[in-house]
Amino acid sequence: MKLLISKNEEDILVKVKKDTIESEFNYITFVDDLCSGEGIEEIVYSDGIVEWEKDKINDLIDKIKEAIIIDEEEIEEHIENPIDFGIVEELTGKLVEESEIFGDTVEQ
Repeated sequence: MKLLISKNEEDILVKVKKDTIESEFNYITFVDDLCSGEGIEEIVYSDGIVEWEKDKINDLIDKIKEAIIIDEEEIEEHIENPIDFGIVEELTGKLVEESEIFGDTVEQ
């Protein structure tokens, strides 16, 4: 997807372009696309956007991506160690056995 950013007097306007289709920016759709693995190919700024505005927009987009997109190394870590029972106990105050999560409930 491409983000097309322009300025109308004082308002920053954003459109999203996927293939040849341009649409108005929708935050929910944008977040859903990022969660689904769709990346931002390019950010296109109109001539009316000055450098400090570009910097602020780029920083904001980076923060959104960091909050949404999970690092591949982080995914690998979760695959290798899917459940940290110490963290479960710390958060819930209960000792949890693996059998409680995967069947055969056992209370202690």
